[in-house]
Amino acid sequence: MPDGAVKDGVSFVTSPFDVANSISKQFAEKVVVAKVRYSRRVGTLDDGLLNPEAEEGKDEGDQWYFWDVYRKLEGDCELILYKFEDPQGKETFWHSSAHVLGQTLE
Repeated sequence: MPDGAVKDGVSFVTSPFDVANSISKQFAEKVVVAKVRYSRRVGTLDDGLLNPEAEEGKDEGDQWYFWDVYRKLEGDCELILYKFEDPQGKETFWHSSAHVLGQTLE
């Protein structure tokens, strides 16, 4: 966690929402997106998929990923939780809303 706290979890079981909920139920209800950086990834559901956030020549441990708060974590990681009030939270919310609107119009 950004404040140095360590939260225990289980790979492919614990989600960022679970971590937020362990801090505070009210906080968990306000979290809209997480950002993770893996130090040790047990596995991934993304094998073979293009990751637009991946940077050429960077090791896994150097990359941060925006992560759905309900998607299970895949190993040991640093975790940042963003609320709507945070600039990253607002940007993610509005970006996702634009996709939903686009799909609706199609």
